Amino acid sequence: MYINLHMYRKSTIESFVLELFILIGQLSRRVFLTDLFFAAAWNTGQSVRYNFGLWNYCTADISNNVNSCAHPTPAFNWATTPGISNLAQSQASSSIVHGVFMAMFILFFIGCGLSFLLWLASLPICCLNRRVCGISMATLVFINFLVMLAALILALVVVISGVKIISANAGWNAHANNLLWITIGAVISLLLAAACYSCGSVGGSRGRRGRRKRVDPDYDDKDDNAFYDSFLPYNVNPHAHGPGQGGYGRPTHLQQPYQPGNQPDTNQAPAGVGHQDTASPHPDATRTSQTNNEHPNAPRGYQTPTLQPANLPDQQ
Repeated sequence: MYINLHMYRKSTIESFVLELFILIGQLSRRVFLTDLFFAAAWNTGQSVRYNFGLWNYCTADISNNVNSCAHPTPAFNWATTPGISNLAQSQASSSIVHGVFMAMFILFFIGCGLSFLLWLASLPICCLNRRVCGISMATLVFINFLVMLAALILALVVVISGVKIISANAGWNAHANNLLWITIGAVISLLLAAACYSCGSVGGSRGRRGRRKRVDPDYDDKDDNAFYDSFLPYNVNPHAHGPGQGGYGRPTHLQQPYQPGNQPDTNQAPAGVGHQDTASPHPDATRTSQTNNEHPNAPRGYQTPTLQPANLPDQQ
C-alpha cells in the first residue's frame, strides 16, 4: 500500500515542478528561463527568430541567442507578435483565439495550484506514514489530471495550428518546443498519481481487513468487542461466542466431585475400629464410623481427585 502512496507523492511533486516551469518560462532573460517556450518561428533570410511562451515572446538570432523579451502579458496572443501579425491577421484580431489563450492560461494556473496543494496533502504519507482523505483525495487528483489534460489539448491546438499557419508563408519555418513536452509530462505524472493513490487506498483497506480477519475470526460480527471478550477469564458477552469459545461457554470440570453414599450405613463398627468402604475406588482406604451428628449422606472414605485439562471437551 505504502509503495503506491509514495509513488503518488513523487508523481504530484513532479507534476508541480513541471507546471511551475510552464508558468515561469521567459519571465526573465536568464539563460534557463529563455529556453522554456512552447513554439518558435524563424526566417532565415531576415535572420530573425521568435520564441513564444505563456506570457510573452522573445526575439533571437538564427542561432537562438536571445536579444530581448517583451513585457509579460497574461494570456498573450502569439498572433499579435510584431513580424508575425501580418502572417496571421485574422488570428491576431479574433476574440475566439484570445479566449483560447485565456482559457489555456487559467487552466495552467489552476493545475499548478492544485498540484501544489495535493503535494502538501501528501506530506503525512512520508512524515507520519499515514494516508489522508481517502476517496475525496483520489477525486481531487483526478480533477487535477482533467484540468491539465484540457490545458494540454488547448496547447496542442494552438501550437499545431500556429506552426501550420506560419510555415505556409515563404521563407518562414516553425516548430514546437520543450514546454509542450513538459506539459505532456505533467499530465502523465498526474495520471500516475491518480492511479497510485487509488490502488493504495483500495489495497490498504483490503490489507487491513485481511489482517484483522486472520487475527479475529469474529471481525464481521456486529459486536466489535467479541474479539476482546475471548481473552477474559469470564465471558462477559456470552452471545458473542458459541460453546467452547471465549470465557466459559460450557462448564469444564477440573476435578471429580466426591461421591456420597446413597444409603446410610446400618452396620456400624465399634468405635475406633475402621472398616473398608465398598464405594471407595481404593480397597485399602479406611473410614471412621458415623457419629450421631453426621448427615446420613456425608462423604466417607478417601477419593483421589482426577484432574482434566480445561481446554478439552467433556467426554461423553
